[in-house]
Amino acid sequence: MQKIMKQFIITLLFILYSYICFASNAPTVVPMVSTTKTSAPQLIISGGYARSSVAPNNNSAAYMTLRNDTATAYEIIGASSVDIANRVEIHQSYVDDKGISRMVSVDKLVIPAHSTVELKPGGTHIMLLDLRVPQLKPGTHFKILLHFKDGQILSVPIEVQAIGG
Repeated sequence: MQKIMKQFIITLLFILYSYICFASNAPTVVPMVSTTKTSAPQLIISGGYARSSVAPNNNSAAYMTLRNDTATAYEIIGASSVDIANRVEIHQSYVDDKGISRMVSVDKLVIPAHSTVELKPGGTHIMLLDLRVPQLKPGTHFKILLHFKDGQILSVPIEVQAIGG
């Protein structure tokens, strides 16, 4: 009985934590294992936003900043947003040898120790493919789940912004 109650409390706390992060659009702060007692290393995810979509385009892109204050590199091996898109992929934009902008899906995104990685237009970003909604409208919110190599899954609040905004 105690095990069931403990599971219930942990689940309830997780739901409350997710709601607070989503409702406030505050940075998602994930404490990691600390090697010293004076500091608490962490991974901070902030500034999550997606571009609005315009019909008939059935895709969009999401961006954010990931700051790794730990001594360990972290690998994102995938992402999802089941309410918004049928497929979510990590993409890298580049300009080919003919000067044409292109993008390619990548298997992972590494956030090196003590560094910041910015997902931004024209660079690394998260593609929302085959949207489940008719249109992503400015001012609306949703979540993207980041899947890490170590099994962690982090929920990141995203606000839809007008294209160019």
